[in-house]
Formats: sequence, structure tokens, C-alpha cells
Amino acid sequence: MNISIIISTYKRHEDLKIAIDSILKQSTIPKEIIVVDSANDIYTKQLLTIYSDNDKGIQTRYIHNPVDSTSIAKNVGADAAKGDILLFLDDDVILYEHFIKEILEAYETYPNASIVQGNIEAKNTITKSRRLWNIIWNRYAQVFYLFHFTNKKMNILPSGKNTAPLIRDEFLNCQWASGCCLSIKSEVFSHYRFDNKLVKYSYCEDADLSYRIYKNDSESIYLAPNAKLIHKGSFNKNSPVKAAVIMEKTYNMYFMAKNLGKTTNYILFFWSEIGAFTRDIIYLFIHIRNMKKYYLFRLMYSLSAYYICLRHISKIKHLDIEYINERYII
Repeated sequence: MNISIIISTYKRHEDLKIAIDSILKQSTIPKEIIVVDSANDIYTKQLLTIYSDNDKGIQTRYIHNPVDSTSIAKNVGADAAKGDILLFLDDDVILYEHFIKEILEAYETYPNASIVQGNIEAKNTITKSRRLWNIIWNRYAQVFYLFHFTNKKMNILPSGKNTAPLIRDEFLNCQWASGCCLSIKSEVFSHYRFDNKLVKYSYCEDADLSYRIYKNDSESIYLAPNAKLIHKGSFNKNSPVKAAVIMEKTYNMYFMAKNLGKTTNYILFFWSEIGAFTRDIIYLFIHIRNMKKYYLFRLMYSLSAYYICLRHISKIKHLDIEYINERYII
């Protein structure tokens, strides 16, 4: 098996450089690195020109994607790729030395696997008070069907939210995979692909692709414990808070409608959003000194997003989000 790496990026050439440097240090090198740029950024172009002459003999390609969409960018990269395995990486990851080796070995261990994802390294510096705080908030999230951590499960909740495992010391069979480090067999990808309706940073695009595959085969997605990486989660300054919040809420509802879609799922979606809104009110008071403005705007735009969800619920039920994209997000 050979592997093609696809990185979608938008004006983050400094993070991208660090990511590519970590790829070039891999014990098992990829067939190619394809960078799909949705910003037509001159610095990103220059960076790929420099890396085209790398001493590993890895082919690097720059592709400009004229549409600002992570989903479309990933599909464009996949169409250009030649590898048996497609490895989608965010532009702000740092791979450990044996990451690719561990991913490929996972496919040998589990030949039925369609997707193998990496193991995002947890932060080591967690104080006792912070650990207690996390336990309290994790209980809160469970009550409201919000994202929360479990021991060894990576599942989709009936609200359309998801869970992630705290313990990752062995191979885990998962219901979804994180888009920052998602590998997939190319022949499988050709039948599913990312959803081109999702624009900008395409919230939920990873869960949507992987969960559709999981529903067809519940033993098809694995987490490789030794394929470790760091995901910096760099803040995207190019996403205004209003558009980001509206995307988060409407795309999550779209994901739920597309992949779950029962009446109980709609009820639990709005129940989870009551929990999310209450959580943001609490965060406003906790961070009143340094993030007051952000949480005030987030609360205000969340109300707008709920109005949009309710007003256009029929469209979302029928998987029509083009109007929402054009009117509120793009």
C-alpha cells in the first residue's frame, strides 16, 4: 500500500510548514503530498515551491481551489491523488515520526478497515482542579447529549453530537473519525466523498463522511493508538463569529437530519442546544474579564442560528442548505 497525503489549507502557511516538516521526517514516507489552497495564498504557493525539491523524493503538488470549502478542497485533492490510501490532514498538525508506519500497519492488522485515524495526543499539563472541573462538565454534557469524553468509545449521539475516548491505549472500533488525521482507502472514498454542500470550514464534514461509512459497515473505522500526532487547533481568524456560530448550529442539524432524522433526534438536538446555550452563559461569567465580548456575541448569534434552524427546518429536513449558505454563511 502507498499513501497520498492531502492537506486543505486557508491562509495558514506557517502552520502548514510545520506540518509538512513533520511529514518529511516520517520513518515511512508517503507517495505524495497534495496541498489544496482555498485562499490562493502567495505564501502557500511559495512554500510548496520550496518543498518540491525535497531530499526524500516525495512529490508535492499545489492545487488552488476556487471555492472556500474544506469539503470541496478535500474532494479536489482526492481526485488528484494516486495512492491506495488517502490521508487527510489539517494544516496545523504535527505528526510523530512513525505516524504513517502505524497507519499502514493498522490496515494490515484490520484488512476490513475502510478508515484508520490517528491518535491525537492529549495535553499533559492538567491540574487536579482542572481535572475535577472536566469531570463536572463531562457529567453536564452527558445530561444534555453534548460532546463529552468516554472511556473507550468514539460514538455519534442521538442529538447529532459525538463522543471521544479518554483512553486510547489500544485499537478502538469507532463510529466516526476526526478529519484532522483521517485515512481512508481510495476505492471506499470514491463511493462516499465529502459533502460538497458544506462550505467554509465545513463543520461536521468528517463525522458525516465517516458515519455514513460506519452505517454501512460497523467494523470499518479504527483508531490506531500508536499513530500519534499533535493537533494545535489553530484559531481561524478568517471566520467571523456570526458565520461560524450559524454554521455550527445549522450544519449540526443538517448532519442530524441526514444521518439520523427521527423525531426523537430533532427533540434531542434542540435539548442539546439548550445545554449548549446555558453552558455559554456560564462561560460568559467565568471568562467575564478576558472573553466577555466573544461570549456575548456567541450567545447573540446562537439565538439567530436557532431562529434560522426553526425557520428553515423543512429545507434542512430535505437536506437543502444552499439558501442558508448563501444568505448567512458565505
